[in-house]
Amino acid sequence: METRTFEFRLYPSQKQERRLFAQMDIACEVYNKLLEHEKDRYKTTGKTLTKYGMDKVVKELKDADPRFKEAFSQVLQNCSHRLRK
Repeated sequence: METRTFEFRLYPSQKQERRLFAQMDIACEVYNKLLEHEKDRYKTTGKTLTKYGMDKVVKELKDADPRFKEAFSQVLQNCSHRLRK
């Protein structure tokens, strides 16, 4: 079976571009906070969090900081899943 690939060029408006960059900045900050949390936890207990435990931490971060509520929850959960890999 032959596999076909299609590439499409996107041209977002300035408003869409700003929103995409804002989402990426938030995701980067959440990733770094999760990494810091995971390092601290490993130093104190010698154990790491599960995927679902990290999702709980994401929810706590979202509740604590209103900036994180601007990001879609799936984006932030993907940060925790990438960190687990």
